[in-house]
Amino acid sequence: MWSFALYDKKKNILFCSRDRFGVKPFYYTVTANQFIFGSEIKQLLPFLPKISCNKKILLDYLIVGIEEYNNETFFDNIVKLEQGFNLIYHLDRHQFDIKKYYYLTIDESLKNLSEEDAVAKYHAQLSDAVMLRMRSDVEVGTCLSGGLDSSSITSIASTLMRQMEGKPIRAIHAKAEEKDIDESEFAKEVVTYCGANMEMVTPTFADFYRVLDTVIYSQEEPFGSPSVVMQYFVLEKARDQNCIVMLDGQGGDESLLGYEKYYPAFLMEKKGLMKISEFFNSSKNSKLTKLDLLKYYVYFTNYSIRINRLKKRHQYIKPAILKKFQSEILKELTANYLNIEALQKLEIGKTQLPHLLRYEDKNSMCHSVETRLPFLDYRCVEMAISVPNQFKIKNGWTKYLLRKGMENKLPDSIIWRKNKLGFNAPENTWLGKIQDEMLTSVKESKLLHSIINADQLDFNKLDNRTKWRLFNIAKWEKLYQVI
Repeated sequence: MWSFALYDKKKNILFCSRDRFGVKPFYYTVTANQFIFGSEIKQLLPFLPKISCNKKILLDYLIVGIEEYNNETFFDNIVKLEQGFNLIYHLDRHQFDIKKYYYLTIDESLKNLSEEDAVAKYHAQLSDAVMLRMRSDVEVGTCLSGGLDSSSITSIASTLMRQMEGKPIRAIHAKAEEKDIDESEFAKEVVTYCGANMEMVTPTFADFYRVLDTVIYSQEEPFGSPSVVMQYFVLEKARDQNCIVMLDGQGGDESLLGYEKYYPAFLMEKKGLMKISEFFNSSKNSKLTKLDLLKYYVYFTNYSIRINRLKKRHQYIKPAILKKFQSEILKELTANYLNIEALQKLEIGKTQLPHLLRYEDKNSMCHSVETRLPFLDYRCVEMAISVPNQFKIKNGWTKYLLRKGMENKLPDSIIWRKNKLGFNAPENTWLGKIQDEMLTSVKESKLLHSIINADQLDFNKLDNRTKWRLFNIAKWEKLYQVI
């Protein structure tokens, strides 16, 4: 992972680069005679004539729930160097060239692997990726949600830590107050099985309220849900414990087909009786009913249905804006939905992974903690993309390749879990207690009033995620004094 700029004095150029998947950020803006760049947006704001909002990005966030899908930001005239790109700035003529240097490629030779070889090969590669990321002159720990990805990283790292240093690794977990999203028992099972030490933090509403402005300010742009705040508490605890290099599980779902929305694309590849068999297994070994699977297929493959459903949900937006709203990224996602390789590349490069990496980087750097992501070792990603899809989803089990590789290294109750949660925040409790404040912020927002009809907004009838997005926009606007 990297983001850097090198000055070549002889050629009088600035060579800038960002890592393959965009783990680290690179922002820049251009004036009449300046090229200004930095790792944070707030570094660039003083150079702008005014701080204004990019409405196109704002509407995709509010209506579609997608962020970080191109080089634009929520701020007008501030853009990102995209992942896998280099930029050369010529100081003598105030011009720059941008060129893509990394393309996620398929290794066709891996298509012929047997299941046993694929499992062994991927596990060995992931273990090597973990080992490389444990190189450090400070304590290394893990972020442990209790899900398969973070548990796998904790298990591998725990074994390596004992071999290298003869001590248990430290895992940090955030326990949710709401029982239906509490994963702490799973996390306890993992550390007991692996012989790790666990630090647990249980954020209360008071904790949430205490850090809310700090998190919104440090994230620099509106974000998807309060779960980002839960991740903030994990990294705050890591800093408090002086555990300033943390391994995390980002990238496992995108590279190994971990989301249930991938089922229909996978099923469409199957033929005859195998398609029927996998259809029933997909329902049996996930949270989805058979009807859910059919709905997923119809919904995710039809742009008109998706965009019209989204517009119906956001009727409070001014008719002139809502009527002409179209989402190019949603069109691209829909068009590629039934091609698994194309879909995975899109999810890794645009629609899923980039915003998760932004949350991770901002939360960790806010506490001067370095997070490292073994699943995003480019060798692991390329291997995961290349192996046969039937090893990624098999008998209805997502991430089958990883599950098989972790047998005897984690409890079966973790390996064969069907429910996926992550560091979910107790949204009902937290947002319920600031409902009035959220509504007041939305009503006072000049930015929101430029795109919504306040008299058409029945805030109480909105779902939590829409309430959060509206509130997040209003808070962001105020904290950054957006005009």
